[in-house]
Amino acid sequence: CEYGASIDTISKLVEVGRNELVLAKDKNGSNSLHILLDFKPLPPNYTLLQKALLDILTQYGGAKLLTETNAWDNTPLLYCFNIPHVSFDSDEDEDCIYFHSVDYTVPISNTSLLISKGIELQVEGEYGIGGLFSSISSQRAQGVIYKNWYDIVLPALRQVMMKLSHDRHLPILQALVVNKAPTDIIKRTISRFSEFINFADSFGRYPIDIAARHKLAWDDGMKEIVEAFVSTQQTTTFHVCIKHGVPWENGTKEVFGGN
Repeated sequence: CEYGASIDTISKLVEVGRNELVLAKDKNGSNSLHILLDFKPLPPNYTLLQKALLDILTQYGGAKLLTETNAWDNTPLLYCFNIPHVSFDSDEDEDCIYFHSVDYTVPISNTSLLISKGIELQVEGEYGIGGLFSSISSQRAQGVIYKNWYDIVLPALRQVMMKLSHDRHLPILQALVVNKAPTDIIKRTISRFSEFINFADSFGRYPIDIAARHKLAWDDGMKEIVEAFVSTQQTTTFHVCIKHGVPWENGTKEVFGGN
């Protein structure tokens, strides 16, 4: 990967070395997928090439390839956020002021690719969203994901969903509640993608059902979930809260102004 070998060459090597070769690590603890994500220079058919190579590598490396960490405790998914995507240019005036432009195209593409493959390989189950949420992730790792949530993760999830069958949806809001995501992440995700409010999980549970079950506080995102869900229903806020089991204290009670 690192030296730009052809897909056919890499495929033949993988067929011989199988999982032992695919899962081998370099001096920095990076596996073949970490190295693939650091592909430079980027060829014109970058996305298609990455997908083809990812399919070849995961054929033998499986889910383990996606979840292994390197010396910096980064899985391949986290590594997507650490690859520099900021370019610096100089102004031509006498003060020579520098400014930077941010291009998120590559990290969004890589993140989308890995999440899709993670979903295919059922990494961390339904609420893991392809490895985006992990039961073994450190607080630092999850913090990195939340830090890049708006610029990289949400656009990547949009790409992932566009490739899913029309009758399949990702329970993204449910996963945020279950994994105790920061309040602003929940609120701004609803604001940016209101359609998530009507995405049920494999058991037919909507975000409001999971939020009620986990006793999400009214000011921690329950208010936005209830209001967004009500806007899609032909009924009252009170009826929705009662039907979906929103707790009275710090929940349904707030519909009446907390009295």
